[in-house]
Amino acid sequence: MTMKRSSLLALLLAVGVPARAVIVDGIAAVVNDDIVTLSEVYEMGSAYIEQRCPAGKDECVSGAEKEVLDSLIDRALMRQELTRLELAVSAEDVDRAVDQIARDNNMEDRGVFRQAVEGQGVSWSDYREQLTDQLREMKFNESVLRPRVAITDDEIKDRYRRSVSDIGQPDQLELAAVGLKVPAEPEARDAALAEAEALVASLNAGEGDWDTLVAERDVLGRGGKMGRLTLAEMSPAIAEAVKDLPEHQVAAPVALGDVLLLVRVDARVSASVLPLEQVEGRLREAIFQEKLQEERARWNEQARRRSAVRVLLD
Repeated sequence: MTMKRSSLLALLLAVGVPARAVIVDGIAAVVNDDIVTLSEVYEMGSAYIEQRCPAGKDECVSGAEKEVLDSLIDRALMRQELTRLELAVSAEDVDRAVDQIARDNNMEDRGVFRQAVEGQGVSWSDYREQLTDQLREMKFNESVLRPRVAITDDEIKDRYRRSVSDIGQPDQLELAAVGLKVPAEPEARDAALAEAEALVASLNAGEGDWDTLVAERDVLGRGGKMGRLTLAEMSPAIAEAVKDLPEHQVAAPVALGDVLLLVRVDARVSASVLPLEQVEGRLREAIFQEKLQEERARWNEQARRRSAVRVLLD
């Protein structure tokens, strides 16, 4: 799967792979009173720049540097907003997060966890800085962006309807079945088939009682149930009989050996579709995350307009 450029950038910035070459430092941007240096661009985005520009062409590298710089400017604005709201992430916040991660990974204490991190070739200071950035994002999302996101029940219902529509036709049928014993004699078989067809007509007309038929005549021993099956999982004869059958109708008798099978379609469902009540939480979260990203982009734009941002990267 091809990763979108913005997603790749976010991933590589989150990883924070250090630059492979020595960067001559300089001021890349000034965000209010904060300075973003060129070395910061490469400390956070070297992997992304290298992947974007494997040939190292100046025009490509310059464009990739500016993309990384844009992300760092947005981070600086977010950090400044948290400070203004007195929600800055403290060293104690980071310590608590480290301790929780250690416990979640069944490690005795922070020291053992630190050894594991450094064993992966990541410096402890770099790891703590990455964790600090993650905590800032969490605080910012919760305190600044979440109050700006509203989701209505109609939006959830619309998303559910569209997701069901995209899936297409149902691919599973909930079936009930009664097996009627067929005599061996040809004349008796013809009479049994005629009787079975009459039973089907009676059931579909609402005159017969399915449960009584199951109790008195069924030879399958399944309590009148076949379960949920795809057409591919059924015998060809049964699949042909029920593939276009409406719900709650009984198909024409199907001969299987010495049994005449009366099959009823109780429901048509998709293996991929669950009732709205079971997926509402996931749909709400998906819509929330989409709106959160939209609000973040809107907030970034507004923050830049009301801030003094100077880009000095050539």
